[in-house]
Amino acid sequence: MSLPLTIAQRGLWVGQKIGATNATLNITEMLEVCGPVKPKLFMRALWQLTREPG
Repeated sequence: MSLPLTIAQRGLWVGQKIGATNATLNITEMLEVCGPVKPKLFMRALWQLTREPG
């Protein structure tokens, strides 16, 4: 099954086609953390997660 591109997807596609090879795709996500958190340890874990290859 084939679906049409969203406006955002189409914009990325057009950007790549016209030669904007350095186009960046940013994806955001939210996570609710319940309970006590050690901010320094939490930030360290987040930085490690974002640096590791997928």
